Amino acid sequence: MALAGLEVIALILILVSFIKILYLFFNKKGWWNFVGKFYRRSVLSTIVLLVLAAVVFGYLLVEITIVQLMAALALASLVFAIAFLQYPKEMGEFAQKAYKKKFSVVQIIFVIIWIFISLWALVVIFS
Repeated sequence: MALAGLEVIALILILVSFIKILYLFFNKKGWWNFVGKFYRRSVLSTIVLLVLAAVVFGYLLVEITIVQLMAALALASLVFAIAFLQYPKEMGEFAQKAYKKKFSVVQIIFVIIWIFISLWALVVIFS
């Protein structure tokens, strides 16, 4: 059975999710050791994630519309918001620190991409 691109992407997410859940239940420190390395190499990690995001975005646009993608992003945003709300004090402190800093180049690029995708979806919705 050959898997299509989206199926491979979903399978990778499922496997990583199961591995993370198992680590969090049985070895939280082990998971943090892995994640800590990821955060310590933030520039490299950012580049890798941007490339992966572009690849996943390309596969998604072959299979679904930009409007469907935006709806899926709405669901993901809501789920992540619920997760972050479990740490109100920590998230409040993080937000205060983040708001005091200037936008980085990566953040500006992210906002430009988000605006482009949003405008694209609006054009499709209203045309």
